Amino acid sequence: MEENGSKEANIEAWQAPRKARSSVHKYIHENDFVHCDLKPRNILVFENGNIKISDFGLAEEIGVEQGEKKHKGTPIFMSPESVMDVVYESPVDIWALGCTVVEILTREAAWNMGYDPNLLDRIVVRK
Repeated sequence: MEENGSKEANIEAWQAPRKARSSVHKYIHENDFVHCDLKPRNILVFENGNIKISDFGLAEEIGVEQGEKKHKGTPIFMSPESVMDVVYESPVDIWALGCTVVEILTREAAWNMGYDPNLLDRIVVRK
């Protein structure tokens, strides 16, 4: 996004997240996978406007029992259900994309947590 904050710059800023969401749905979710670690660093934007999603090291197949349940992803991009229930389905990627949109548009993380060893507990308030 340009520094001047023009209307054109705002339109350009929205195109990358929209294209990323379309790519995630078309190429990942429609093939029954969940990325599990979407974040700005894993969304590659090329000069021609093309978007590529990278780093599939934590991806899970939807509906396949994964054995040991453990948290996956970058904590500030993890959805509450992935923290509470260790559930990985397409909504966890949509949550992460929402956090990514906030970061792209504001140039700040959606959650200003800094380093916190208890971050997973703070994402979801437990009773």
